[in-house]
Amino acid sequence: MGGCLILMCLLGFCGLTFGQGCNRDLLNNWEFQGNDITVLLSPDARHCQYLCTQHPSCQFFSFIRPNSVVDGRFFYCFLKYSASGRPDNQVPKKGFTSGFSLKACNPDPEPCVPQVYQDTDYQSDTYKSFFAANLEDCQRACTNDPYCQFFTFLDRSFENERIRYMCSLKYRLSVPRPLYVRANSVRISGFSQKIRSSPEFDTACEGTLFPNVNLPGDDIEAPVAASPEQCLAFCSAHPRCTHFTYSSGELKCYLKNNPVQMPNKVSQPGVTSGVPVHYCQQNNSWIKEPRVGVEFQDLDIRSFLLTNAAECQKSCTEDSICQFYSYDTTQQLCYLKRIITLPSPSAVRKQPDAISGFSLRLCPKKPNDSGIQEPYNE
Repeated sequence: MGGCLILMCLLGFCGLTFGQGCNRDLLNNWEFQGNDITVLLSPDARHCQYLCTQHPSCQFFSFIRPNSVVDGRFFYCFLKYSASGRPDNQVPKKGFTSGFSLKACNPDPEPCVPQVYQDTDYQSDTYKSFFAANLEDCQRACTNDPYCQFFTFLDRSFENERIRYMCSLKYRLSVPRPLYVRANSVRISGFSQKIRSSPEFDTACEGTLFPNVNLPGDDIEAPVAASPEQCLAFCSAHPRCTHFTYSSGELKCYLKNNPVQMPNKVSQPGVTSGVPVHYCQQNNSWIKEPRVGVEFQDLDIRSFLLTNAAECQKSCTEDSICQFYSYDTTQQLCYLKRIITLPSPSAVRKQPDAISGFSLRLCPKKPNDSGIQEPYNE
């Protein structure tokens, strides 16, 4: 009899879980086992759900909460996919929270994440640190800094008295970009005309490029890029990037950091170096130019038949979640693509008296009596 009741409960759970359409529910103390695409780090299950929503193929996820006592792992966000669209195996497990992508819910492409996380430290990604009066002051500094995505504040009870009240502003490269690029004579690739590659400013400006010049050393990151102009956009968006070198042979953008001096210029064909623009709007005409003979691989949202690459670019631009595309000229197939652009720390750990959170720049705002913009309370 007891076994029958358990079976009935599980069947009822499955019926609720796999209802068609939008499903925002978070299922506490359940794990969806297997079907993993990738593993990211996230401060909570809702943020993990947003990551799943923005991933091109994620359908459901499982998150290990910081109160888990299962295997010593915390803050892990497992993004998952199956051919059926359903988890192959779901089991009750304390410390886990599972749920589904919000792709069917007409999600906000840039969701607000107003929560702050007690006893949580975003360990890496710091570009600026200073002392702040309190948590609100630290979060306000992050919100008002156009480059800050998230922060960590050490409160007055932090174990190391010398760094109490320390506010660390953080950034991790998350601009729309292909992750895998290769030469392919039958492909034409390009970008949505609506993507934003850097913070927006009122003043327009031009970057500085040095053709056939390498600036060796000082590398901090090396993302894939389709052109020197896109590499300039990456460097301008990154608060630690002081200069860069782009390799057309590798289709790679070497972001560099040396605020003290510029390295000696080395003449080298096939590379372009430059310095970023600061607090102004870079000329983004590079996004209008299709890349003939270049394939942006993987990361497909969907594909369909179209007569030419111009129509493919138009379809990507009109699609609210498409960031870039690749068009197959032989099969006349248009592939719409995207990556996750939600800010997400590269390292998260439990740390008493550390408080972490995100910029409120994307949150609904209202003026308070002091004139400071603050989020609406829900």
